[in-house]
Amino acid sequence: MASARPPRGTAWCGGCGAYLAVPPGARSVRCALCRAVTRVERRGHHGGHGGALGFIKGLISAFAPPPPLTPSAGAAAAASYYPRVSGKKRALLVGISYAATGYELKGTVNDVNCMSFLLRERFAFPADCILVLTQENGDPYRVPTRANLLAAMRWLVEGCSAGDSLVLHFSGHGVQKLDVDGDEADGYDEALCPVDFERAGVILDDEI
Repeated sequence: MASARPPRGTAWCGGCGAYLAVPPGARSVRCALCRAVTRVERRGHHGGHGGALGFIKGLISAFAPPPPLTPSAGAAAAASYYPRVSGKKRALLVGISYAATGYELKGTVNDVNCMSFLLRERFAFPADCILVLTQENGDPYRVPTRANLLAAMRWLVEGCSAGDSLVLHFSGHGVQKLDVDGDEADGYDEALCPVDFERAGVILDDEI
């Protein structure tokens, strides 16, 4: 890990060393990659717009794309920068419209169709390796209920190994729920809302 300070509004993960975006005023943040919780160094008070501005500047600095490779860097450097894709490809695409409810969303099925086209035409995903769950599907096992979503997520990762390409796309509602097991730095779990969430409940990030 580098010894220099990260840009304002960010921190280095104490577990894997990745850059983390730190909301203004936060005292700790959890890494999405290794899930380690890192305490944030306080660098003085920046209230109001100053704190938000520092946060935004830090994000821009930390997550800006790398500079373009010079011709002298060669093809080997480019190959090492971009991820290598090999092995099996599998995708789970979920689009929930919540039709006939007060939470109805427009365009979720179109999102799924566009993502399916992109994966097949641009990234050579076999059509039979793409599982689509939509509320409009006539197959009861391909409607995005809570039970079907959990089963589909198990399908997505079942038998996977290093080098596989797995995609999970969810177009629908999400919520935050009060964390009860103490593993969230902000005190809240994130959750997905299946089509039957009012009856069967949401899917917490702990379950994924």
